[in-house]
Amino acid sequence: MNNHYDIIIIGGGPGGLTAAIYAARASKKVLVIENSILGGVMASTERVDNFPGFITSTGMDLALKMEEQALASGAKIEYATVSKLDCDKKTIELDDGTVLTANFIIVATGAGSKKLGIGREDELTGSGISYCATCDGAFFKDMPVAIVGGTVHTTTDAIYLEPIVSELTIIVPIDKMRGLPDQIKLLQNSPKVKIIYNARVTSVGTTKKGMRDVVNSFLAVDNNGKEYKSDIQSLFVALGTMPNSHLVFGQVDTDKSGAIITDNKMRTNKDGIFAIGDVRADSIKQIVISCSDGATAVCTILGSVVYSKK
Repeated sequence: MNNHYDIIIIGGGPGGLTAAIYAARASKKVLVIENSILGGVMASTERVDNFPGFITSTGMDLALKMEEQALASGAKIEYATVSKLDCDKKTIELDDGTVLTANFIIVATGAGSKKLGIGREDELTGSGISYCATCDGAFFKDMPVAIVGGTVHTTTDAIYLEPIVSELTIIVPIDKMRGLPDQIKLLQNSPKVKIIYNARVTSVGTTKKGMRDVVNSFLAVDNNGKEYKSDIQSLFVALGTMPNSHLVFGQVDTDKSGAIITDNKMRTNKDGIFAIGDVRADSIKQIVISCSDGATAVCTILGSVVYSKK
């Protein structure tokens, strides 16, 4: 078996699939390796209204269309787990012992949201629990919602939600909010906003909507044991994310969070190794941005291949 490829893409999210489409259409031998579900986080998003060309779609439908296009273009997709990546040798070892090599490797492994750690959290994701305010906030126009977290990202998400929703409860696990002073002041002075400091969410309540349970309340407890309970339509979790960059630790430059540092052409500091999407430092975590990253990486590769032949 020939286990050498022009381009191997680790991760089958929107960025990885876009890269596969661009590479395959350029007649490159390309392999996408996905260890779970094609589409990544996008595939679990119940409704997407901001992807160009689709007034509305489910994330799964978008993932299936991207997969279909990648395969029709000539890309190969394999479901497997990468156990080891050698960036110097551009060698990948799968969990079954298979060894693959490539001229170029694109790391598109995404990032995972930090979880609350409460019961039924995974089950209710997409049914009232959300990890992306800019993705899902518009679905809760003029409804009461809550957001939990103590990061700068929490504050910016709260600023996004405040003009949309009817009521916004911010549950902060520390004694102060982080972020721009003007943004914090706006939230503190808004009649829509209630801020609970030094507290954590311990559970959510649910109600039936059709055949499924959806979130309708939360219970939080502060450091003194005082309980807070409110009716809500959604709980936004903004505790931060963890980039899935363990495969390249110590091999390419990363920032303090572990996200992979690239230039504007998606190149890491290691020759032939690229990073795209949510695993990349300073990435705007949106589907269309990941797609753009994937296209940029492959166009960069194609340009370097042409240049090397001159």
